[in-house]
Amino acid sequence: VNVLSRSLEEGLNKAGINYKLVGGFKINLPENNPLENTVDISPYGNYLSIAVKGKNKTTIWDINQKKLLHTLGWHRGEVLTVSFDFDENYLLTGGMDGRAYLWGVEVGKMVTSLPPHPDYILASGFSRNSLWCATGSYDRLISITNISSMNITYRKKSHRGAVTKIKFLKNHRMISGDKTGEIIIWDYTKGKVISRLQSVADMVIDFAIDENEEYLFVITKEKKVYLYDLNEYELITDTFVKLGELPSSITFVSENYNLLVGTLG
Repeated sequence: VNVLSRSLEEGLNKAGINYKLVGGFKINLPENNPLENTVDISPYGNYLSIAVKGKNKTTIWDINQKKLLHTLGWHRGEVLTVSFDFDENYLLTGGMDGRAYLWGVEVGKMVTSLPPHPDYILASGFSRNSLWCATGSYDRLISITNISSMNITYRKKSHRGAVTKIKFLKNHRMISGDKTGEIIIWDYTKGKVISRLQSVADMVIDFAIDENEEYLFVITKEKKVYLYDLNEYELITDTFVKLGELPSSITFVSENYNLLVGTLG
C-alpha cells in the first residue's frame, strides 16, 4: 500500500485536511512491485484486485465484506497489470505471457480473451463507458479493443519504449506513457494519435487528471511532478512539485481539489 508523502501530509494537516485510517483488513499475499500496475480498486470502491507474485494468479476482494471473492489463474506467467471497468462488471488482466483476459467480477469467470501481444503486457485500462479497453506492452504496442462487439481492434506501434501506463479520458481520448518518457494522446475510437506531448526525462510511472480534464499530472523516476495543459497539449512546467522520495502513484481528489502522491519512502 502506498503512503502519502510526509511533506504533503504536513501541508494537508496545516490546511485543516486530515486523512485518517478509518478501517482495513489484512491480506496474506506476497509483496508485489509497487511500480507495476498489479493493484487496482474499482471506481466505486467496492472491489480490490491484487496480482499474486510468483503464482501467475490474480485475486478479487470484496472491500465492504473484507473477504476474498475469487482467485483467477489462466495466465502462464506473472500478472503485471489489472484494471476494473467503470461499471465494476469486469476485470482486465495482462501478463508476462502476452495474454490479456477479461473476467466477470461477480462470477469470477473468464468472459473472453483479448488480442495477445508478442511480449509482456505492462499496462491496461477501460473507457468511461466500459465499451473499450486497451493494453500496452513491452513490445511498444498499444492494442485498443471494442469489447461490446470484439470486431474492432486497433494495434498500433507508436511508442519508442515499453508502454507503462494507460488512462482513458472523456471525448474519446486516451493517454499512454512509456519507459522512455514519451506521452501520447489518442482518439481510441479510431486508433489514431491526436498529439505527442513533450516527453518527460525518465520512465512514466503514473498519471492523474483533474476533474474537468484540463490538466495532466505525471510522475517519473526523477522524483518530481510534470504538469501539462490538456486543452493545448503543452507542457506547463516540469517541476510542478519536487519530491524527496521516489513516487509510486498519483491521484487527483476532486472533492477538495487535492493532488495526492504516494512514495516508496
